Amino acid sequence: MSKTKVLLKEPLIHFILIGALVFAVHGLWQARQESAARTIIVSQEALKRLSAIWAGEAGREPNADDVRGLLAEYVREEVLYREAQRLGLDEDDTIIRRRLAQKMGFLLSNEAVALSIDESDLRARYDANPEEYREPTRITLTHVPFNFAPDGASRQDEIDSAARILNSATSPEPGSLGDPFILARSHIDIDEDGLGRLFGRDFAAAIFSMPVGQWSPSIRSRLADHLVRVEARTEGGTPPYEDVANEVARRETERLKRESEAVALDEIMQRYSVIIDDGAP
Repeated sequence: MSKTKVLLKEPLIHFILIGALVFAVHGLWQARQESAARTIIVSQEALKRLSAIWAGEAGREPNADDVRGLLAEYVREEVLYREAQRLGLDEDDTIIRRRLAQKMGFLLSNEAVALSIDESDLRARYDANPEEYREPTRITLTHVPFNFAPDGASRQDEIDSAARILNSATSPEPGSLGDPFILARSHIDIDEDGLGRLFGRDFAAAIFSMPVGQWSPSIRSRLADHLVRVEARTEGGTPPYEDVANEVARRETERLKRESEAVALDEIMQRYSVIIDDGAP
């Protein structure tokens, strides 16, 4: 009898061969499980559900671009969710899936916070983009409002009469003239964008072209007609680096943080494949 046949009859050899077979089968099974864990299948039902939620919030059906955005957000959330599970963030935790994805996002964010920025880099960033730190011109103003007549009739005679009173030597308090109004009658250190959000851009542009200390003729906003006086004006400009160093540091930290998070998330997403299920049998 050959040595090979003798060896094959040994129980130890049988044990080794069976163990090798089990190990090989387990390896194949584990590889398949890992592949499945890194494959995201987006079913048509899931897309319909996401679209229905979006339509309920937006008041219209999503178009193709909207659906692509929904899909990208769903995949991003699923990737972070699975990565959070892989790291064991869901152990002894009853928080819903979105919260787990947020946890993974926070983890990436915390890693990015450790970034250090050199002072010379901050100054160079400021020198390359000084307009980012430009302060807008601001004014302080007082106005006397005249609400629109319900029948659309002109109130110009009333406005002209109030203007004469305001420009007289014994000018009364402006608050005693005009009508009750939904907004304040004085606005302090407001910029043109802020004034435009309240009264409309055309009104704001007209006010910011006025000189200081004079009552304007009637100026119409989207809310009423107004007599306006600019009380003070602070010209805008780009402050020196020393005055905005903390703001430069904050913005640069946020920028580097976003870039670091994006790189980390992209590296994670590269580990996953995405399959869009067309619903076909």
